[in-house]
Amino acid sequence: MIMGKEHRRNPRHAAAGWTGRYRLQDAAAWRECTLVDISESGAGFQAYMLATDALPLTTAELELVDESRAGEDPIRLRGRVRHLTRSEEGHVRVGIEFVGLTQLEMQLLGMLFDRDAARRARQTLARA
Repeated sequence: MIMGKEHRRNPRHAAAGWTGRYRLQDAAAWRECTLVDISESGAGFQAYMLATDALPLTTAELELVDESRAGEDPIRLRGRVRHLTRSEEGHVRVGIEFVGLTQLEMQLLGMLFDRDAARRARQTLARA
C-alpha cells in the first residue's frame, strides 16, 4: 500500500538462529551468511567473504536453514540487492528486496518468522 509518496514498510522480524548461503548474480560459488532480519518484502543478512564487485541492484539468491531444525530443506529466496553496509568486524550486511514472491508466499514467510520468534521466546523463558 502506498501512502502519499512513501511506501509503508512491512514489519521486520529478528532472525536469530538462521544461517545459510548466498550467491550473487551469475556467480558460480555459494558463500556463507547469517540472516539478520526479514520481512514480507525483503531480508538483511551478514555476508561473509562478499565479492568486492558486489553492487546494489544485482540479483542475490539466498538459501536459509534454521539451526534448530537440522535436516529440513532450506528456504530458497531471490531478491535484488538494495544496500550494502560494512560492519566494524569487516563483514558486510546486505539488504535485499524479494523478487518473484507472490502475496501469499510473502504472508507465509512473515508467519514463519513470527512463529520462529515466539518459539525462541518460549525456549528462553523455559531456561530461566
